[in-house]
Amino acid sequence: MHDIEWFRWESCTVSSPTLQVFKFSYNDEGEADRDRCPLSVSFDTPNLLYLDYSDDVGRKYPLLQFGLLHGSKIRLQTIDEEEAANEDEEEDEEAADASAFFLGLTQVRKLYLVADTIEVLTFQCQQIPLFQQLMTLDVECHRSLGYLLNNSPQLQALVLHGLFHDNADTCGQLCPCGAADLSCLSTSPVKMVKIFEHDNEADADEASFSTTSSIS
Repeated sequence: MHDIEWFRWESCTVSSPTLQVFKFSYNDEGEADRDRCPLSVSFDTPNLLYLDYSDDVGRKYPLLQFGLLHGSKIRLQTIDEEEAANEDEEEDEEAADASAFFLGLTQVRKLYLVADTIEVLTFQCQQIPLFQQLMTLDVECHRSLGYLLNNSPQLQALVLHGLFHDNADTCGQLCPCGAADLSCLSTSPVKMVKIFEHDNEADADEASFSTTSSIS
């Protein structure tokens, strides 16, 4: 599904008991026409195996049934919503929150997060879920990942695309930079780290491999 304008609807639902692969994306070229985020998004897809999802953060996610996902690629971003003259006060007070969406992904085994999604996790989630089954995390790395590593007890492989890190009082990437602080990598279960010198969004298989490290 490409360029579906369900942000104009009061609610939208994807429901199928047999669907195994679902890909959804908006048209980046039409972002100027998007004056509000989706109001209500639901998924009832209990046998889904792969989810490729690119959208703005919704106001609410009443139902998220993804099942045991083998893999997922997520790009969530926020938009500056225009204030409408006839908008209800209650709707004004209801801010977009991505917590419920990520709570629906707790059983995923391999997860690819685009840079925008890391920003959403950092600033627009009241609760970071526990990714109990996550084995491989691919991420376009622009912000701290400590909370993700700490909430992924089974994580074995970490793949970073476009790593930026400045040694400063506060960390821009993987760990606190204070001398007394331990790296979140050293306390995580990760056994392998791959780093790609990569600036633009792309699939991990297509990126040029530059560094592999083992964490003991």
